[in-house]
Amino acid sequence: MPVAAVTLAALSLAAFSIFWAVRESNDVSVERQLKTTDRTIRAIVGELAQQQEMVAVWNDAVEQVKKPELDLDWIDANLGPWLYRTFGQDQVFILNASDEPIDATINGNHVSVDTFEAIRPGLDSLIKELRTGSRPQADAQAKLTGSPYLTSGRAVHEAHLLDLLNRPAAASAMQIVPDTDDMVQEPGSEYVLVSVRFLDDSFLKQLSDRNLIEGLRFARSNEPREGEVSVPLRSDFGDMIGYFLWRPELPGTRILYVIGPSAAVVSALMVAVMVWLVRSLHTSTSRLEATVVELRASEAHAQHLAFHDVLTGLPNRALFDDRFEQALARTRRGEKLAVLTLDLDRFKNVNDTLGHHAGDKLIRDFGGRLSGLLRATDTVARLGGDEFAILQTDISGRMDAESLCLRILEAVHQPFDLLSGQAFVGVSIGAVMVPEAGLDRVDLMRKADIALYHAKHEGRDCHRYFEMTMDETVKRRATIEEELREALASGTGLKVYYQPQVAASGHPIIGLEALIR
Repeated sequence: MPVAAVTLAALSLAAFSIFWAVRESNDVSVERQLKTTDRTIRAIVGELAQQQEMVAVWNDAVEQVKKPELDLDWIDANLGPWLYRTFGQDQVFILNASDEPIDATINGNHVSVDTFEAIRPGLDSLIKELRTGSRPQADAQAKLTGSPYLTSGRAVHEAHLLDLLNRPAAASAMQIVPDTDDMVQEPGSEYVLVSVRFLDDSFLKQLSDRNLIEGLRFARSNEPREGEVSVPLRSDFGDMIGYFLWRPELPGTRILYVIGPSAAVVSALMVAVMVWLVRSLHTSTSRLEATVVELRASEAHAQHLAFHDVLTGLPNRALFDDRFEQALARTRRGEKLAVLTLDLDRFKNVNDTLGHHAGDKLIRDFGGRLSGLLRATDTVARLGGDEFAILQTDISGRMDAESLCLRILEAVHQPFDLLSGQAFVGVSIGAVMVPEAGLDRVDLMRKADIALYHAKHEGRDCHRYFEMTMDETVKRRATIEEELREALASGTGLKVYYQPQVAASGHPIIGLEALIR
């Protein structure tokens, strides 16, 4: 009886699991198709602006559209017809500085500019936003639609999902501007490139191919047929335009027909040996679970040690370099950051007088103070010894870095309570601003170290920003040292004329003792 009860329960559970998995698989597939389809629809606005940017931010385009008589061959090869052939843009218009059409293209063919009047009412607000920079109270997402797609930094555009001519459409208007500073346009004289992509025509095939969905159609009302799902399409101002409908792929149902019979047989066989397996595996499973827990804990600890300093618990050089590379990637998209290298002053005195245990506590306390001064998005790392580095991300400029340096100096001036008394130390800081100083991580760290060297050389307990003259000084010093070594190695006579170059603080940049040494 117990075996029979277990067998029946196992069969019931197996059947339930299969049907539940089928349903979940179908639901996940439908949800994925809904999300990817909605994302693709929203992305078309940004893609439209990106396509325009290829031809609208261009010196040649500025010159060509302002000619008294348009060169239609050039227009065909580079603007309206080319945008239709390459990207499928249904309607393309060129407007002059008075927003009057000078060229119109529909489905790749030149048509009368008067055709623009039919679509002008739906585009007036878009063009007005472009000209004046004012935007209606659309939601924040709609305002930002498409901005991540642009790369030149010169494009001025407005793009929205709209209801045009009683059809769903993505529309983008972009000023035709130069791509270099050699050409200058008088503000307000820019011509405008207007592109329209209707979403109920060729876009449906593109959407079907991209998302691997079949039977996609557009309807003004939400009336799906049996087995269909729908995605609502709203304009960027919240107005309902219509719905995309299709019959989604249901992989779970298809799999059920394939594996259902064999799954039933396998489940029955597994239940038949269940009692024997439970008895034989109970002990080994318990031991295995305990081992897995220990291994996971050990792995997590090893992972932490691989990227964190043992003494302070702060990120180490490896983790700092990784976050630095990520920050540099964001910097290439416009974000600013500051890199600070820090070195404690008079730390050796603490070790010599109070012992290494006191020195270790000083390092830990100093790391804790630095962490308390930073935001969650910043990074402080211990590079080794009494050397630290800070990555200050998403800043507005040097003022943010300056404020942080001053807070660090103020925090370090407070006494440190150590095991055998109090210690007073200072800190020297070298700072480099990114992207002003470059975008190579190794070179930026080298420049930060050069600034740190100057901070120490010019009196310690201060901060200095990297300047190009510092790099020249270091290179000049390296050249002098190399010449001295070669002269000493050759045994020839050497006459040295020493005229120190003085820094702003009054200290010589290359001291005589350092030169002799």
